[in-house]
Amino acid sequence: MYKILRQINEIDLPEEKEIFYFSRYYDRGQKWYQNFFSADKNKVTKGEICPSYLSHPEAPKRIFAFNKNTKLIVILREPISQIKSMLRMHYNHKKLDITKINKDLIERYYIENVKYFKHISNYLTYFSRDQLLILTFDELVSKPDELIQKILNFLELPGNYESIDTGKVNTANIPRIPFIEQLIISFGEFLRNKNLFFIKKMIQKIGLQSIIRGLNDSGKKSEISLDDEIINYIKKETSEDIYKLNREFNIHFGK
Repeated sequence: MYKILRQINEIDLPEEKEIFYFSRYYDRGQKWYQNFFSADKNKVTKGEICPSYLSHPEAPKRIFAFNKNTKLIVILREPISQIKSMLRMHYNHKKLDITKINKDLIERYYIENVKYFKHISNYLTYFSRDQLLILTFDELVSKPDELIQKILNFLELPGNYESIDTGKVNTANIPRIPFIEQLIISFGEFLRNKNLFFIKKMIQKIGLQSIIRGLNDSGKKSEISLDDEIINYIKKETSEDIYKLNREFNIHFGK
């Protein structure tokens, strides 16, 4: 979705895909946050993409305090698939021992992230329903053109973007050399923590990070399997949430 929205001229998305301002770095203040955006006046719509905002308990209040007229877009994925995706990412980044995936791990670190109705309800205590567009990952995969049009309509932007390259959905492949991926992440966090934005922008402008990641991409997808106990646990913990999503927002997940 980030690559798709970056192709729309009127939208200003930072070079930094996930800023984490309203979750991890809120104490750094608005000036720090606004440094990520361009000064281009033709970019009439500014925004960012950061999955952590959905489940963070303070994010809705902080976003509302920043701009009460904010429009919010959330793309939801079927809970079991979403948890597998998070596990895969953490495994690829060497933050997870794949042999230690069990029910307790899911309960402690992952299950809260997929209680979507709970988190959306938190946002709706601050924002009106017409400020929120709820989409699904299935739409992104199977009907990307329709999804783009929904987003353009929601943001009240021109709808003449038939030539947008929707590309492939992020598959989180295993890096050839995990240390290199860890180095990229650590170096990026170091530059962010030191407010060295000009270095980050220079690296991003010349595409160095993308080149290194491309060369380090093995093309192989890490396989994450969950046993029946974990799958049944996820289904049990999210069944009421999914029911409410369906009832209140007409959200359905593909099989």
